[in-house]
Amino acid sequence: MCACMSCTDDNRFMEATSTKNSVSASGGADVMEGDEVVGQQVEANRRLWDERVAPHMGSDFYDVDAFRAGRNSLDSVELEGVGEVSGQSLLHLQCHFGLDTLSWARCGARVVGVDFSLKAVEQARELAQELGLDARFVCCEVGRALEHLGGETFDVVFTSHGAISWLPDLAAWARVIAGALKPGGRFFVVDSHPTVWMFDDAPNVDAVCYRYSYFDRRALRTEERGSYACPEAEIGGPSYSWQHTIEEIVSALPGRRAANHLLREYPYLSFQWFPFMVRGADGYWRMPAGVAGFAADVLHHSREEGVLGRGYGGTPEPLSTVRAPACRLRSRRRGL
Repeated sequence: MCACMSCTDDNRFMEATSTKNSVSASGGADVMEGDEVVGQQVEANRRLWDERVAPHMGSDFYDVDAFRAGRNSLDSVELEGVGEVSGQSLLHLQCHFGLDTLSWARCGARVVGVDFSLKAVEQARELAQELGLDARFVCCEVGRALEHLGGETFDVVFTSHGAISWLPDLAAWARVIAGALKPGGRFFVVDSHPTVWMFDDAPNVDAVCYRYSYFDRRALRTEERGSYACPEAEIGGPSYSWQHTIEEIVSALPGRRAANHLLREYPYLSFQWFPFMVRGADGYWRMPAGVAGFAADVLHHSREEGVLGRGYGGTPEPLSTVRAPACRLRSRRRGL
């Protein structure tokens, strides 16, 4: 259910009271009509993420007090997938208010975080200063990051959980990745698998059932109430997200220059997508016994041509899939 790619908040969780509808950029036509409408949708998302910063800072989900005390917010897939970063430069795209970015700084990386929410970036800067961590945060849309980085390039470009679905334009995203990587650098992304978006995630569902098309290219409008981190918060408004297939994601990446790629799929997530998922001792969420597992998370890792280096787990590997145990399937989802 998780996928991680390495060349390798948040709407990774849809709120209990959200209502989703597929809409075209024009509000009615089947075909997207121009950058202006997409810009309006992105602006609506920005307002939503600005509003989320304060409640997220105080939420148990992010547990900022524990982070202040030394907790690392990165999970094992991220830590193992990216590998050693001490003394290296790392660019974190779509960093929210910076806990993961600052966790990489604690691991010894020289970090830059990018997010389109000014309130999130301001909060990230405050945290970095408070904790004495060497980190820089840039406020801009991810597709325009190169304009704000002044030609700076990085050993690692990183993005994770709940990021890709907020991007209307993967081509712009991929250009940033390619332009920001040093020769021999590596790119890592881990996010929810696109297939997860096909299923009904309403709060009262008790089984897995198809609801949305895997190939729908229209913006998905969601009326948000609360958030994944604090469902009871008095915040909300419309959000827009975009479905991207595995083919679209992988094809967008700067693969022509990559020496090796790794794509992995996992039968678990780092958050509870469906209300009936069960959390294991390792902290990951899985389908309960008696329900067929499917790819929930996906990882992609690639390294730029010219330097063979440590891929996921130490060596370049071919495409591999980890599947959940076979069982009967009952009929039955973070910023720029």
